[in-house]
Amino acid sequence: MHKILKLYASFFSKGFVYGKLYKIDWYPGVKLSKKNKTKVFGEVYLLKNPKKVLNILDEYEECSNKFKKPYEYRRVKTDVYTKKGKIKAWIYEYNRRVFEKDRIKSGQFKRSF
Repeated sequence: MHKILKLYASFFSKGFVYGKLYKIDWYPGVKLSKKNKTKVFGEVYLLKNPKKVLNILDEYEECSNKFKKPYEYRRVKTDVYTKKGKIKAWIYEYNRRVFEKDRIKSGQFKRSF
């Protein structure tokens, strides 16, 4: 998705959401929480053509109408805390069962290839 973001988005800020991060496979999944004060860290991008880009990202995350429900991820708008202040932004929340043994306690996903 780097290519799509490079074409249709610009970096806004690093930020975090409240929730927990899990290692799903070779990729992560976040579970949001309003009660939990643990943080999951990431980046926020401003979309130049939100409808087009969100459709592409929905396909990538397999949460469009082309895929069987329940989807692995669901796109939700949530509070994101950045150095520029709190904003509302779309994120993809993991939509399946998780296990505490797979939790990434740092809240940051690092690929290991």
